[in-house]
Amino acid sequence: MIELKNPGNGACVSLQTSVQKEFIRDGRKYLTGQLDLQSFRWQYHDYFDASKPSRISFRWEAKDALSSIIEISKTADFSEIFVSAVARNRYDGYNFEIGTTYYWRVKNPREESEVFSFSTEETVPRFMNFDGTTNVRDLGGHATEDGFRIKQGLVYRGAELDMHQSLTDDGKKVMHEVLGIKTDLDLRGEAVGFTQKSPIGDDTELVQVPLCAYTEYIQEQNFEALRKIFSLLADEKNYPFYFHCWGGADRTGCLAFTIEAICGADEETLMKDFELTSLSGLGNVKNRDEEDFATMVKTLRGYGKNWRERMTNFLIVAGVSVKNIEKIREIMLEKADFTSFSV
Repeated sequence: MIELKNPGNGACVSLQTSVQKEFIRDGRKYLTGQLDLQSFRWQYHDYFDASKPSRISFRWEAKDALSSIIEISKTADFSEIFVSAVARNRYDGYNFEIGTTYYWRVKNPREESEVFSFSTEETVPRFMNFDGTTNVRDLGGHATEDGFRIKQGLVYRGAELDMHQSLTDDGKKVMHEVLGIKTDLDLRGEAVGFTQKSPIGDDTELVQVPLCAYTEYIQEQNFEALRKIFSLLADEKNYPFYFHCWGGADRTGCLAFTIEAICGADEETLMKDFELTSLSGLGNVKNRDEEDFATMVKTLRGYGKNWRERMTNFLIVAGVSVKNIEKIREIMLEKADFTSFSV
């Protein structure tokens, strides 16, 4: 029998690196000068890109030196396979959902293993690894103020996939075959006329909607783009989404802020998600105190008493229908079965 070694049966595995955990814990001190940001950023040079999640290392021993098939599933009967790969005695996996139980087994023509299960920590955000780009996170997993959470696997934010970045074949496989991205929402005006189809795959729809950031994001010149984007998000057949600008920082950050806010995320979640772009492999440093972002936030505070109300009212002023906003909430939210996710 093939002997499974790691992760052990019943193990709980972290999907965040030590660098990510440190920044989530102490990021405000680095960004406000209480701790040395340059030294912090230097320490993750060994990671090459601090926005990449921690991998799960699967290890096993087989009597025969044969290549085996490792299967990883979200169901005990393996009816919902997440990974099926050929490997000798090890496999490194990424992009698992947070707070989720998985089952794994290994088999070859001569022998097979028993089934082990493991769970992933309930820690947000869910960092993603799409080879060839950076700064990718799932909007899902965040708890809302009214007892719901944003579903995982529906909307991803990140950097571009071409021009300055180049999505690899492995990255395409993950986005297209594993995660099934249906809509590539490109917020780059500079890509219009350059990018003709989605780098993810021929059956991933490329939708180009040039967007402005920060103070221009909340001005009338941006309203038509917002109406187009939230009309797309209100149609369930367009999911899962990947939306991006160049670095996944400014235009992407403003749109992520809006989506998370109308779903009911609290202020600290919204601010932290903006600042986590500081882990990007592109060298971005994003601070909630920077002038353009702070001015946008200050203006939006006048739209209501909490961020769900503020961003809902802002979108209504921009011409987004209440029906579309409610449909997006219906699609993206699920009743939480936990008290809160750890941050």
